Amino acid sequence: VPYLGVSVLSLLESNRELETLEVFVFDDGISRENKEKLTAMAGQYGRKLSFLSLDPVRQTARDLGWREQGGSYCTYAKLLADQCLPDYVDRIVYIDASDTLVVGSLKGLETMDMGGCAFAACVATGYYMQGRSDGGFDHQLAREKTYYNCGVLLIHRENWRSWRCFDRIAETSRRDPHFETFDQTIINLALPQECGKILPLEYNFNGVVYAKYFEERKMSLGGFYSPQEIAYAAAHPVILHWPGGIHRPYVKGGLCREKKRYRRYVRRSPWRDEITFTSVTKHLAKSDRSLLLRYYPVLQFYCPRLAALIYRMGTGKRL
Repeated sequence: VPYLGVSVLSLLESNRELETLEVFVFDDGISRENKEKLTAMAGQYGRKLSFLSLDPVRQTARDLGWREQGGSYCTYAKLLADQCLPDYVDRIVYIDASDTLVVGSLKGLETMDMGGCAFAACVATGYYMQGRSDGGFDHQLAREKTYYNCGVLLIHRENWRSWRCFDRIAETSRRDPHFETFDQTIINLALPQECGKILPLEYNFNGVVYAKYFEERKMSLGGFYSPQEIAYAAAHPVILHWPGGIHRPYVKGGLCREKKRYRRYVRRSPWRDEITFTSVTKHLAKSDRSLLLRYYPVLQFYCPRLAALIYRMGTGKRL
């Protein structure tokens, strides 16, 4: 909850000018004390924060054979957001709360022309690496259609229902068990290309975990974003989103370039004394027998050109 709270605080702080903003949090055992902190924090910004039971998500997940992730079914909440939120909500912005900061205005998502699209998301460019085709199921799927990063998802509720999105997801879940990244795999596999819209990169920007040398190369994979769009997103991000492990901003000595900004939000939050900044050594891949593989992310950050050469030699793929 402390990491969720910091993310919600950043959302509230960065969107004071929005006329309408209501926050919904899926509740999978949040304590009464933390609920009071979250509600009071939203109230300080004149916003309403409501809690949604995870029970419908949990039951649907079990019925469809979806596995728990990290001891919870929370990751599947975005798939049922349409069914769980009040009817008066016509546009939903789903944000993974434990690994994000909202540092800009969401006004553009409020007014974005969705046409007939059911959802909008940024492209998961990492699935478009060139080289030998030995990736997992999601890499194969990316070769057939636009593959979206669903950590941030804009849902147009009327279009979502018109496209029968949840019915398609349920039908696909019963027919095909290939879920490499769980909710993200399901969305990309089940929903037609035509019902998705590509978001500008600044709405789900994870380039901050790479050295500058890698930033443009990683974000430009697949040809979905131009160098100008990548540079703009890097200079004017709206939502920062980082992967796990040593890329997170609360890892001391980690690779995220936004640690200072994250600490500022932590100090202003009601959880300032509860968030632990752990050592980078605890997050390195201890299961790797090779020291080179274990410390590769560090090498990638500080010696990116050498890391790129090693990566290509070891995998046959080019960044």
